[in-house]
Amino acid sequence: MNRMNEQYHIDQMILHANLFDKYGYKENEIGFIQHIEALRKNWGYKTHSETIEHAERLVEYNNALEIKTAVRAS
Repeated sequence: MNRMNEQYHIDQMILHANLFDKYGYKENEIGFIQHIEALRKNWGYKTHSETIEHAERLVEYNNALEIKTAVRAS
């Protein structure tokens, strides 16, 4: 799985989690789990918790890079 596919799955996890929080639809819970499972298999983790923690670290890292880039550009 390449970086773009990883980012797609992470973005979809965030979307499904936000929609589930807002509306509580089972479809969003299922979608969230499907994207976690795709990343879990790719990254070789045993649990969904490990996968979520890794995804959170990637999001934090990417946000930090975006902030640094914006600061340099200004």
